[in-house]
Amino acid sequence: MTCENEHKKKKMIKYTINFDGMFASFGNVYSEEKYANESLALPENVLNHFKKEKHHSSVYLFDRGLISGSKLNQLCEQQGLLFVGRLLENRKLDIIEKRDCQNMEFKYGELLQDDLAHIYGSRERFNRNSNLVREQVLQPEQFRVIRFKSAETGKEILLITNVLVLREDGVFDFSANKIAELYKFRWDTVSELCRTIETFFRFLKQELNFSHFLSLNENGIQVVLYMSLITAMLVLLMR
Repeated sequence: MTCENEHKKKKMIKYTINFDGMFASFGNVYSEEKYANESLALPENVLNHFKKEKHHSSVYLFDRGLISGSKLNQLCEQQGLLFVGRLLENRKLDIIEKRDCQNMEFKYGELLQDDLAHIYGSRERFNRNSNLVREQVLQPEQFRVIRFKSAETGKEILLITNVLVLREDGVFDFSANKIAELYKFRWDTVSELCRTIETFFRFLKQELNFSHFLSLNENGIQVVLYMSLITAMLVLLMR
């Protein structure tokens, strides 16, 4: 795919890798231009991993790269697939149920919102002039949105999740505090045995020199990926 910078004559490939806190658990190599869009590559990777390991107890975590409402809706349609992601703070939402969050315990800053909502996603259709247009439509699945002002940065963070289990007293089984804690695992160390997503990828790129290719054909590129991941796992186990 085309490299979107000053080196436009160069080409790039895209690696999308799932990480479970200790090891890479699933990976794909993408070379088609359309996969430069994270909203295509990321949900495809999540769905492929989920179908392969359907009975795991993981909650998928992802950042603002996945912005497609229809793709988030597609993830929701998979029974047993749970996720916590992040939306742009000005994302348009249709609030179904507004919940009182003033007295909720929250240790990551000021909790502003913990509501049930529908989100908008885009779809394509032909108008009267037979032109293909894109429009925003409400997605059918129900989501939970949690908005808070971070104690560390002072910025607002908007999280989206399909963890909606309610107890008999009407309280969520996973508190807003727990959802924020799960999302924080992307960059904050869980334990000495576990590494974060961000530090693992930095280790791959900087320490294992993963940005340089030993081969330029698709099979060779996949071999380099697996060799690098095996090396990373051996180093982590030895440490």
